[in-house]
Amino acid sequence: MPFQVGGMEMAAVPLVAAILMAGARKGHNLGGFIIHKERKRYGRMNAIEGEISDAPILLVDDIFNSGASIEQSRVVLAEIDRPIWKVWSVIDYQSNTGEDWQKRHGVTVESVYVLGDFGLKLSVPMSHSTQLSFLVRWLSKAASANHHYVVPKSAPRAQGGLVYFGTDSGEMRCIDGASGETRWSFKIEAARSKGIWSTPYVTPGRVFFGGYDGNLYALCAQSGREIWRYVEPDWIGSSPAYASDLNLVFIGVEYASPTRGGGIAAIDAETGHKVWECPVRCYVHGSPLYAADGSLVLCGTNDGALLALDARTGALRWQFQTNGAVKHAPALDPDRRQVVFGSFDGGIRGVSLDSGELKFCIQTGNAVYTTPLIDGARAYCGSTDKYLYVIDLATGEGIAKIGAHSKIFSSPARIGPWIWFGSTNGRVRAIDPQTFALAGVFQLPDAVTTAVEYDAVNQMLMVATTANRLYGVSVTPPVMRGPAQDEQSTVDVTALQLARLAVDAIANRTALPDPLRYKLTGARPQGGVFVSLRNRATLQRIGRGGQWTFDSSDLSPELSVIVAVTKACANLAVDSLRDTAVSVSLFGPLEQVAVDQLDHEKFGILVRASAGGKLGGGLPNSPEYSNEHGQYLHALRNAKLTPSEGHTLYRHTVARQTDDISWPAYGVPLPYDATTLTRFVAWLLDPRKQDELEDSLSGVVDRLSALAVTRYMDAAFTTQLVPALSRIAVMEPIRDRHIGAT
Repeated sequence: MPFQVGGMEMAAVPLVAAILMAGARKGHNLGGFIIHKERKRYGRMNAIEGEISDAPILLVDDIFNSGASIEQSRVVLAEIDRPIWKVWSVIDYQSNTGEDWQKRHGVTVESVYVLGDFGLKLSVPMSHSTQLSFLVRWLSKAASANHHYVVPKSAPRAQGGLVYFGTDSGEMRCIDGASGETRWSFKIEAARSKGIWSTPYVTPGRVFFGGYDGNLYALCAQSGREIWRYVEPDWIGSSPAYASDLNLVFIGVEYASPTRGGGIAAIDAETGHKVWECPVRCYVHGSPLYAADGSLVLCGTNDGALLALDARTGALRWQFQTNGAVKHAPALDPDRRQVVFGSFDGGIRGVSLDSGELKFCIQTGNAVYTTPLIDGARAYCGSTDKYLYVIDLATGEGIAKIGAHSKIFSSPARIGPWIWFGSTNGRVRAIDPQTFALAGVFQLPDAVTTAVEYDAVNQMLMVATTANRLYGVSVTPPVMRGPAQDEQSTVDVTALQLARLAVDAIANRTALPDPLRYKLTGARPQGGVFVSLRNRATLQRIGRGGQWTFDSSDLSPELSVIVAVTKACANLAVDSLRDTAVSVSLFGPLEQVAVDQLDHEKFGILVRASAGGKLGGGLPNSPEYSNEHGQYLHALRNAKLTPSEGHTLYRHTVARQTDDISWPAYGVPLPYDATTLTRFVAWLLDPRKQDELEDSLSGVVDRLSALAVTRYMDAAFTTQLVPALSRIAVMEPIRDRHIGAT
């Protein structure tokens, strides 16, 4: 079978070359390609070298252990919609994480040897089932990424369910955090190749940022309308700080003049007028920090100084000199009244907030181009020597070095119980601050050089890459209890998060989540749960299952969600769950009612057989019926009950959570045209045509029946609710209506 072979530099290069030459000797014209670990900052700056055809892709590597390099290759190929056919390696370590990767992505790994062939045994690594689960919910793309610069650029900032970030193409974009859709975009004038590297400062009403067109902007946060701009500098790469008590915006600026390299300016947030400026000899790429206690502005300069300025006047309070540029914002340790910052001389320093006196210095192996994270009594700071450093702020001593295997420009962030940071190989890591163990990692196709942001409204991570792309990523807590978790602790999750966790567990063939370890927050099911699964690409439903609660002695809300998921996944191939969208409908208390108390636009319903335990329901505003009677017939059919069989009718409210914004809403337009309904009625009048109908309509008879009956008898069933009718009982009125219509 013709195929193409590729792999990630450098181990794959000789393997790909050897396979291509061997194929050529045997008369096979195979295609080949190489994937870069990181884009080159010169030449074509491609992620992939070589032409990729439509032939199946064989990835090769010298060893297959955790699957990290193969996963990076998979993500890069996914950007161009090319799946992996098979993986071949010289040695398969047969690790737990490697086996998890194969199951998760449905890719077979073949090898010449396994580790046991050499009498060696691998120490057991962390299984994927003990880590966090990630899913990219949406991707927002901007044009004209500048791959020459792999440095910190504009980081995303979330506010009120919206996300703001700047691009190389000179756009400040406002993104809907739930959907990834662009709310508005503001293009700066005369944008250079660097565009906007400034991380926006977002208040409830305004967005402040600088651009490499030399302007500082204030925009309306809701509309993107320009309020004012400050135009004096030639370039601005700095990110603003804001003092709410002074209503001032502080920013680092750059000038083209040989006698005026840069400065730190204070701008009136209301008018855009300059209040003061402190000139410096070199450019100021660094970003200011405002310390309200002491009314200080702290900012680094490209000539290696950290300046402490009076926030009201700009007067110099003190200065600390390093041997390298200070290009990122410092961090404040208020408990010890010290400022912690990094320098291009490789030092991570703590100095007194009051005097600038040196408290400690941790020397790294390369330039530090991140802002430290102050988390309690510790500081976390990344270095381009590929390590994240953990420092005891009380003693100034290093506690740990956490390797990332690539440069760290991404400033660490505390989100939930974990420490998050990205690296230039496109990986985003979550670290347990108690053990420094890896809690989870996910791969993106390009370098992550900015801080990871959290959108609390939509409960998603926001991650930007150097390719001008912003990803909305959901995170689910670990399936299995980790060593750092207290035996009695529980993890707060939404019903949707717990459902997603259960689906992923089934897809990955790992243990289902323990319902005693999780606690539902937000909407909680009282009358039951209904889980629906759809293919993410086609949105065609592939599975559904429900669990109803009739009294307090039934299953807990957490267990109800898990049971509903298992019912929805029953009889489904595991591979079909790997790209599945999940919807969870949470029912309010079940209220026993009569037929004339139904309202199909407001309530869902449930019918329960008097004997035998049969159950069936109907959600509100379904496209499969047009009124209350249609909803009633639909529920009876789902319960496999005839109208004459004894049953109890319930109604309930419904709250739905879905992880796909394009999921069909309740009450979508009628999906069947008049011709289809007419053919169904023809079958209803002559059941002998059933086989012919099912062949032509792909077996949708059950879905059409209640809809067609209520549509064709709309006048009768809308004006007056009548008892459910059997097929024979409705034949005469339908025939009359059908004949009358023709």
